[in-house]
Amino acid sequence: MSRIVRILELGVGNALLIGVGGSGKQSLAKLSAFICEYEMEQLVVTSSFNLFDLRNILADIYRKVAKPSAPSRIFMLTDSQIKHENFLIPINDMLT
Repeated sequence: MSRIVRILELGVGNALLIGVGGSGKQSLAKLSAFICEYEMEQLVVTSSFNLFDLRNILADIYRKVAKPSAPSRIFMLTDSQIKHENFLIPINDMLT
């Protein structure tokens, strides 16, 4: 958890947490966000979720972050939320 907090405190840090299912990766990320007093954003993926919906959600996140007094945010994405390979294009654009 301390490594995740250090990455988050960098301001421009990105982390890829790898491990077997049920090892607590999401819990550690949420706890680290709470410690750093960051707001957490996570997708709610349904069966009809498509690339257009993903782009709209990311646009909302960008609008929230662009405000001068906006609190820092964490965007958490799990492998089960990636329904199509096309979802990786806007995620890659966000990381670059």
